[in-house]
Amino acid sequence: MDDFFNRIINEINRRSYLEENYIKKNKYLAERIDKLNKNDNFFESMLWFSQVFEAKIAKLLSLCEESIKLTGEIHNILLKNYKPHTYKDIIKSKKTLGKLKDELCPYLKDKDEILILLEKFIDDRNKIIHHFFKEEDLDPKILIEKYESRIKNKIFSWWKLWYLLDEQINELDEQIKKLREHSFRIKLSEKNK
Repeated sequence: MDDFFNRIINEINRRSYLEENYIKKNKYLAERIDKLNKNDNFFESMLWFSQVFEAKIAKLLSLCEESIKLTGEIHNILLKNYKPHTYKDIIKSKKTLGKLKDELCPYLKDKDEILILLEKFIDDRNKIIHHFFKEEDLDPKILIEKYESRIKNKIFSWWKLWYLLDEQINELDEQIKKLREHSFRIKLSEKNK
């Protein structure tokens, strides 16, 4: 019984280190991007936003899949061959931001604002990056300066997307903690029978 109990408690508490680490990284990157913006390095800022959004979407996808698995377990629904992807699995898959967004769409059907802002970010970033490499005649420094003002006008909506993604991550994380606790109680009561 003690071994079983400890395994379950460890599973429930497993996220505490990850969440603390996630919060530290989130704060560090927000400060770094803000510093880039204050120094008018909007092109570099855009590249960081892209990486951060990719990580946040991978986090969201892993939380959505974990939620499905736990809900199935609680309701004794056998999800045959269902193995949720972990955050690391999703990052290792090296999917583009657009592909990750497509995978996220079914989970966020009622979160249009996130999907619209994300689609707009991807579209803007792709246009800027593709134009940068198409214009071979111009000096890269001149090109970056050319795009800086376009990017600067979009920064607010990118911070808003950051906030909305974090809000969704926090909401799902809380839901999963409750599902784990519920699952734990069910397993404990079954073990005591």
